[in-house]
Amino acid sequence: MDAVGAGGRHQDESSAIGSVLGGSWFPVGWWLSYSHVFMRPDGAVAAYANGMIWSIGSTPYEALDLMVSADRPLICVHAPEGVKPWPK
Repeated sequence: MDAVGAGGRHQDESSAIGSVLGGSWFPVGWWLSYSHVFMRPDGAVAAYANGMIWSIGSTPYEALDLMVSADRPLICVHAPEGVKPWPK
């Protein structure tokens, strides 16, 4: 594994999330096998994959609840230009 490359990728993704949702974001794991999960110091959680950003929850509990129970819709808050947000 290329730790420096992975770290650089996470920095880029963190900056992208911060530009959309504001604040500083720190990597905490993976979700759905391909999206990287980030947390802001206030506890908000977001996921990033292929330029798309999802707001997962305003607290770690809310985020874990969505990730495990899928009891509310997943909303894409940002998609790159020309890319259809998934899900809508």
